[in-house]
Amino acid sequence: GGAAGKAGDGGNGGAGADGAAASVAAPVSVYAFDTDLSDSLGFSGDLAEFNNSSSSFSGGAWSWNATTNPGGGLIMDVPASISSVYSISLRMKLDRFYTGPYDEYVKLIDFKDTTADYGLYVSEDQISFYGSGGESLGGTLTANTFFDILLTRSASNEVNVYLDGSSTPTISFMDTAGDAVPTLV
Repeated sequence: GGAAGKAGDGGNGGAGADGAAASVAAPVSVYAFDTDLSDSLGFSGDLAEFNNSSSSFSGGAWSWNATTNPGGGLIMDVPASISSVYSISLRMKLDRFYTGPYDEYVKLIDFKDTTADYGLYVSEDQISFYGSGGESLGGTLTANTFFDILLTRSASNEVNVYLDGSSTPTISFMDTAGDAVPTLV
């Protein structure tokens, strides 16, 4: 199981070559997880539960348990206007890490509508992106402690994953195969 705090997705941002902050687009969706799964901005629509055996809201977080394979979580229909260039910010914690040999991966974001294994994972106690180019690992997490993830994908196909507000990516790769481009259904 896990818990999700505030989450949003919006435009890309960063710093310019001179170190000055680049402009950052306003979020197009914001999910507060306080009492429901609605988008407070109304752009992307509400989140839907996927394959959960139980869920609840408490203290500004949504918690869930899943006992089937694939495990549970949330589904978001992505507007076509943000399908290949985007930023996703998550605040979450996991109550435990899985250590395998076959259950050591917990998928955080699925980009291919469960048709492929590609996506953002926690692998044991590290953030992981698995795609057609293999696996990229980085960062160390602590069980039962909230952590912040920012995943960005640029128009030049660069994917960066930042952990806990760091300005240095934990994971960075060129997504020429489109593994981090959401499948539109």
